[in-house]
Amino acid sequence: MSELLAELAPYHPINLTFDPPPRQTFVMRPFKGRLGALFGLLDHMRNPHWREAEKFYNDGLRAHSIGMLIEAENAYRQALDLEPEHEPAHINLAAVYIQQGHLEDAELHLRTAIEIRPGFYRGYYNLGLVFAHMEAEDEALLWFQKALERKADHFWSLVNSAEIYVNQNNLEEALTHYQIALATGHDHTAVSLRLADLQQRQGDFKQVEEFLTEALSRRKSPETIYNLAWSQLAQGKFSEAVENLKTALQHQAIFPEAQLNLALALSAKGDNDTSVEQMNKYMEEYLDKKSPTYLPHLRLLTKVNPNNYAALLRLAEIHLNESRINDAVEELEWLLSENPKVPDALKMLGNIFADQGNFKQALRTYRRLVEVAPDQVDGYLGIARSYGAMENYAAATPVIRKVLEMDPNNVELHYLFGTLLAQEGQLREAAKHYKIVAKLRPNYPRIEKRIRMVDDELSDFERMKPKAWPAGRTVRGR
Repeated sequence: MSELLAELAPYHPINLTFDPPPRQTFVMRPFKGRLGALFGLLDHMRNPHWREAEKFYNDGLRAHSIGMLIEAENAYRQALDLEPEHEPAHINLAAVYIQQGHLEDAELHLRTAIEIRPGFYRGYYNLGLVFAHMEAEDEALLWFQKALERKADHFWSLVNSAEIYVNQNNLEEALTHYQIALATGHDHTAVSLRLADLQQRQGDFKQVEEFLTEALSRRKSPETIYNLAWSQLAQGKFSEAVENLKTALQHQAIFPEAQLNLALALSAKGDNDTSVEQMNKYMEEYLDKKSPTYLPHLRLLTKVNPNNYAALLRLAEIHLNESRINDAVEELEWLLSENPKVPDALKMLGNIFADQGNFKQALRTYRRLVEVAPDQVDGYLGIARSYGAMENYAAATPVIRKVLEMDPNNVELHYLFGTLLAQEGQLREAAKHYKIVAKLRPNYPRIEKRIRMVDDELSDFERMKPKAWPAGRTVRGR
């Protein structure tokens, strides 16, 4: 699995922002419940400025809710001018300052709010936000923890504390806080995704799969499906990973990594030919053919599956198509050194030697092909052609007869045998095979002309006037 993990395109961490929406920093209702309302009424009775302060506070709250920060700031200030201990106004004015980046002013009002109402979590949490924006993580963590002492299930204090622990590389505490946040039920999908990210960093791919599956049950996205497939590949669940990567691509996943990982997954699964097709698709879409990393991508398929010889065959084929014959031979010989029993590699290598006119080497290679695949025609056909090219017709004839027993409708072989027989003067046998070619493939090039030439030769022979057999298109041709 280490080879596969080393070659996989990366896992995509989810980019989540856990700062709360602006309204979460407001005190929407300064008095909650009957007891709060009773205390509020007593304050009204005791302080004649309170009702006017409340009016300005509510004006500020309405402006704040629609993003009119300057108007909200002015209204909150007027409320505090009338009632300096209006704790909700301090909280919300600090929220305005946080949004405006006036962090020192925000800190001042939040400390005042905490003094006025020390048992309420909101002031501690917002003060933690102030220090987080100042990048004073230890101080921020202290205030988030104070908020949690007053409200143990406060979601935003939990996740912001967790993120600080992540930054400090304290993943154990981060996971603990995220697990508690998950239990609150707030933003369940986002927390599940973040937990998956952290478990991926720890190498617990089973947990990654579980959290991503949970997230997908609530909200589907191609990125999450891609990450799920990544975790399954890391566990050796190749079939599941292939299906999920295909699904991610159907959902228009925009990252090319899905294409690459699908090719690797198919190779690891053993779908060798399909993996080569997929890798070709990835290379054509995302790689420059002149790039030094272009062709080695095919070799990646053999790293995750040493038996994926289809990849190296494709690599050799590319070299051949671009006339890099020596490179093609090198790839094929390396492949055969790893596994000398790959029929397609032997066939391709034998054909290269034959095209180069190295018929002795071609003959040796085709013989190896026959040993590896005795039921396939290609090896015998290569042997026959090599013998014919070396004008050893006596050796070629029994081989051709054997192949015709295996494949009696092989047009090329009938034509080859007809030409060989004609060269040896066996004209009637040659005519027989030429006519089989014409029957199987009437449009075969020049077959009618060959038949007429043989018939004419037979007629001349009967009249004791033999003609010289034409040299064109003999058994030497492939």
